[in-house]
Amino acid sequence: MERSGGINTKAGNKVYRTIQSCLALAKKLASGQKLKKDIKVVTAADEILKLKELQWPIFAFDFETTSECAWADGAAIRTVAISNGEVAYAFPWTEEAKETFEFLLRHSVRTYVYNLQFEFLWIEKVWGIDAYSFNIDDVMLFNYLLDENRGRYSLKDLVAEHFGNYDVLVEDFKNVSMEDLLYYNAEDALYTAILGDTLREHLRRDHQLWGVYKNISKPAAPMLAEMSYDGVKIDKDTIRQVQKSLEEEIGKIRAEIEPIIGGDISARKPLTRYFYDFKGYEPIMTNKGNLSVSEAALKQIAREQKDKVAQKLLEFRKKQTLIDKYVIPYLQFDSDRVHGQFHQHVTRTGRLSSSKPNLQQIPRDKRIKNFFVTGKKAFILLQADLSQAELRVACTFANESTMIKIYREDGDIHRKTAAESIYNIPEDQVTKEQRQFAKQINFGYIYGQEATGFRLKLAKETDIIISQEEAERIRNNFFATYSALPRWYALIRKVIEDNHQIRTPFGRLRRFPGYAEMSQEEKEEVIRQAINAPVQSTSSDINLFAMLELKSAIRKDGLNDRIRFLLTVHDSLLLELEDRYIPWVRSILDASINQWKWLKVPMRMDYEIGERWGELEEIA
Repeated sequence: MERSGGINTKAGNKVYRTIQSCLALAKKLASGQKLKKDIKVVTAADEILKLKELQWPIFAFDFETTSECAWADGAAIRTVAISNGEVAYAFPWTEEAKETFEFLLRHSVRTYVYNLQFEFLWIEKVWGIDAYSFNIDDVMLFNYLLDENRGRYSLKDLVAEHFGNYDVLVEDFKNVSMEDLLYYNAEDALYTAILGDTLREHLRRDHQLWGVYKNISKPAAPMLAEMSYDGVKIDKDTIRQVQKSLEEEIGKIRAEIEPIIGGDISARKPLTRYFYDFKGYEPIMTNKGNLSVSEAALKQIAREQKDKVAQKLLEFRKKQTLIDKYVIPYLQFDSDRVHGQFHQHVTRTGRLSSSKPNLQQIPRDKRIKNFFVTGKKAFILLQADLSQAELRVACTFANESTMIKIYREDGDIHRKTAAESIYNIPEDQVTKEQRQFAKQINFGYIYGQEATGFRLKLAKETDIIISQEEAERIRNNFFATYSALPRWYALIRKVIEDNHQIRTPFGRLRRFPGYAEMSQEEKEEVIRQAINAPVQSTSSDINLFAMLELKSAIRKDGLNDRIRFLLTVHDSLLLELEDRYIPWVRSILDASINQWKWLKVPMRMDYEIGERWGELEEIA
């Protein structure tokens, strides 16, 4: 039967009954009634084939697999389960299972999974059929969009909250019996089906949030899944060279410093003895009342005492961290491609996060970024960076006329801040160093940070020290130059006091439950988050939507083998492609980021190319 855009009357009635049944069940569960589970394990080939007669218009499914990662060696599907919210069937992944499951998928109106990024890859990459051709909804993303403050979004957590415990909870998937695995698989599908219709109905009541799901979150799931599956190539020879270089540099520091402190540079006792007994510096204490030799303490000693040993120790720790956090782990990867996982449900703002490994926390150190290289001959890396995205979005929200004028005239906002808010000099006399400092000011004060907080953060992140008086002077000048910002902060405060939530132009919500009962200090923190969240969220969604439009064009033109997404770091995207497609990619991205009519300033992508991530060069 061909899949069509509409639903015939008979199928429509079945859809309606399924939704009503699930909603009624949810109400029973909320009142404390125990869930009755109708679970059927099917292993005979002819019985599996008979399941095609179900022809459910809506159902949930769940795979149990040999690995968490579809790209692992020998990755395979072990079992599959299906449920309409009333009954669940689970069966081994045989040829009969593939035939039955594909038949049910192609005759469905809608299906549910819990974590579309995971299930998508097993269909598309391991099973090998076109997962894009099915209408699959993600219950986990429903859950996240309905409550971004939950923190934990696993199906087990949600089941524990609404249903109690699993009858069969599998922890050791390597040694579980097939009988237990099938039953557990069926429970997953049953819970997903019940939650799917219930949460979907709740989400659809908020048309703007539903728009976020339909237009951004749902289509982003397969795109991010494929990005993880493809991975990014690393050059292990380069990593070994960096390891050797860093170890030599660390050895030299040890040889220089250990005779001075009289002990192991990595040990706490000789350091405290040297700084506080021998040198007699004013004690810096930990929260537990011990003498501190933390990074912050060493920075303070190096800054205030001009102590060269403290400076060398900071250098030593930085190099050792590079070895421990990047060199050794990256050498231990089984292959020369790193498959970072990207998540839509971790941050409260909707900004993407990354794990296993976290590819969004690669340091600026060129030696580390040079681990990442092109994976094919005749291919090149292209980085597209949404320039000053948060400042552009913030000035739109604040209707800040000075900032808007700068961006509309393609001016330099950092140079403007340096000239008027800091140094009181003509813009054409601002030096590179002064502009860089002004950049810190812009991104520090744009969200209304107080002078004390900014001064301390500046010292921690850049080692730049300014007095409290200087920080306050710059802050006052900053808000004199960009005078609409304080009025915007006041408006945000009023919105939060009245509604305890704030919404972005895309429709995302950032909620602050319990605001009325908070202390004044807690309320002030909420206001800071409420200023930041919609700006960060909107910047991220502009970038993510551009990625989606580019991915759609790539698929439409059959260019999947010629243009690949490697990773995304907040407001930037790294691709691997044949260089002849660079103008085409740029035209799509540039058009996408400037399609939003509510923006008061143009958005701009900056582009860099190269064969190594650490050696990219800007292109006009």
